[in-house]
Amino acid sequence: MPQIHVTLPKGAWSKEEKAVVVEKLTTAMAEAGKVTGVAERAGVPENNMVPFVNVFIEETSEGGYAIGGQVLG
Repeated sequence: MPQIHVTLPKGAWSKEEKAVVVEKLTTAMAEAGKVTGVAERAGVPENNMVPFVNVFIEETSEGGYAIGGQVLG
């Protein structure tokens, strides 16, 4: 089962925005599985990996996020 982990600063994205990210990442991963043949090799019905893609969104606490060595939040 493919897993995608996304880390965001706490409260940076609304529930609706996260839903869009989940949908887009799920679709992209399923398409990649189809194009590369991974879905077929795994025996995924009709090469549709969408039901098997897990997307986890983790929100970091204050000070738990950094870019280029600079702690944010």
